[in-house]
This record gives sequence, structure tokens and C-alpha cells, in this order.
Amino acid sequence: MGLFDWLGGKGGEPSSEMPASSGSGTPFKIATKFTPMRLQASKESKLTMNVVVQNLSGMKQLVSVDFDIAAGNKVGFDVTCAKRHLENRLGELAPGATKEINTTIYGSSMSRAGEVGMKVTAYAHYQDYNKVQGKAAKALTLRLV
Repeated sequence: MGLFDWLGGKGGEPSSEMPASSGSGTPFKIATKFTPMRLQASKESKLTMNVVVQNLSGMKQLVSVDFDIAAGNKVGFDVTCAKRHLENRLGELAPGATKEINTTIYGSSMSRAGEVGMKVTAYAHYQDYNKVQGKAAKALTLRLV
């Protein structure tokens, strides 16, 4: 071992304190469903988004799920449609177990017809919710008619 090899991370102990995730890449499977299937444009309406997260890794995971709505249309997670980001902390999820989350999405009288992009991201955390070990994301499209 050279004099400055510790700067480049060569040799010695591994630099990461987080345990390696077992499994093949993505630690979660995400399934989604909208009820009803679309929002009404130019009307105050709401729908329920059902998200099912399954732990595909071989170990227990501390899990949180983030929901993001793209800007550009008056759609949100509150009645005023101002809240476009939502985080749910699910706690620990056993290997192979699933958890279901229901969240409400609101449209307003200023919502225009078209499509709104959304993203659901499930995070595996290490020790607490501040350290991320892995993630899986799913892009969605919400229709307004």
C-alpha cells in the first residue's frame, strides 16, 4: 500500500458503512392504480391513487415513498393544488412483504385538459430516514378530461 493510497480508497477497509443490498438492482416493485381513472378538467374534482410497494430484497428494509407531480397544471395533493410533493414513511418492510398507500389527488377549476406527469419513488433507508441505501422509481401519467 502506497503512502497516498488512502486518498484514492485503494486497499484497507471498504469506505462505505452501509451494508450491501442483496437482490438484483431494484429493491422494490411498485404497482399503481387511479380510482376513478382520470380527473375532470375545469372542475373541482379528486381521485385516489393506490400504490402497492413490495420488498424484493432478501432483508428487512426501512421504507419511505415520495410522490411528485410535474408543474404546469393546477393539480396537487391538497384542495388548493399548491402541494406537489408528498412523502410517506412506511416503517420497516419484511422481505417479500407489501404495503399499500392511498393518497388523494385534487384538481381545481383552473385545471386544464391534458396529461400531467407524476413520479412515485420508493426509498430503502439505512439506520434512519436521512441515509438512502437504494431506490426504485415509476413514472406515471394522470389524464385530465
